[in-house]
Amino acid sequence: MKKAWYIYKRYFLAPQILLFVILGIALVNFDKSETQYPLIFIILSLFIMLSLLSAMRYYNYEVLRPKKIIDELNSELFNEFKRNGFKLKGRDWVGQIRDYTVLAGIEWENHQETPDYRFRVLFDPLSLGRNLSLEEYVNYNDLEKNNFYVNLSHLEKSHNLKASSSLNYNRPLSVINSMVDYLIIKNLIPITHKEWGKHVFNIERMEKKYLSKI
Repeated sequence: MKKAWYIYKRYFLAPQILLFVILGIALVNFDKSETQYPLIFIILSLFIMLSLLSAMRYYNYEVLRPKKIIDELNSELFNEFKRNGFKLKGRDWVGQIRDYTVLAGIEWENHQETPDYRFRVLFDPLSLGRNLSLEEYVNYNDLEKNNFYVNLSHLEKSHNLKASSSLNYNRPLSVINSMVDYLIIKNLIPITHKEWGKHVFNIERMEKKYLSKI
C-alpha cells in the first residue's frame, strides 16, 4: 500500500492536480451558452495525455532504470571486484583494499541520461578527533591537486557510463589506490561499512552547511 501511494504521489499526483487546475479555470471562463462537448473532449484528451506521460515516466524510472543498473552491476568491470572478494549491497559492491572499505557501484540521478560508475573509499569522519573543518574541506577539494572529490566521510571518483564505455578494472583500481594513499597521508583512518552508515545522516547535514558557506 505504501509503495502504491509512493508511485501515485511521485508520478501521477502532480499531473492530476494540474489537470484539475486547468479544469477549474476552464469552468470559470466557460460560456454556458455554448455546447460542452468541445470542453469535455479537451479535458479527456489532456487526462489521457498526462496519464500516458506519467506512466512512461514511471516505467522509465521504476522498471527500465533498475534493470539497467542491475545489468551494469553484473558487467565485467564489477565482476572483477566480485572476484576480489567484494559483496553486492544495494547499488554498490563493498569490499576492502589495503584495509580501507571501498564501495564500487552505480549512481543514476533523475536528470542524467546515463548513469555514473561511482567509486568511494570510506574513512572515519572523526579520525582527527573531530569532523573536518570548513577550511580543511575546501582545501582538500582542490581539483588541481586531486582528481577525486573529498567528502566529510569518504573520497569519491565518478565516471559517466556513456563517456567511459571502455573502462576496465585497472583504471578505477589505480584511482582507488591514489585515494587510499591520500587518506594515509592525511591521517584519515579506515572505518567499516556498518560503522560508516551510522555517521551518514549527520555528515550529509554538515556538508550542506559547509556548501552553503562556500
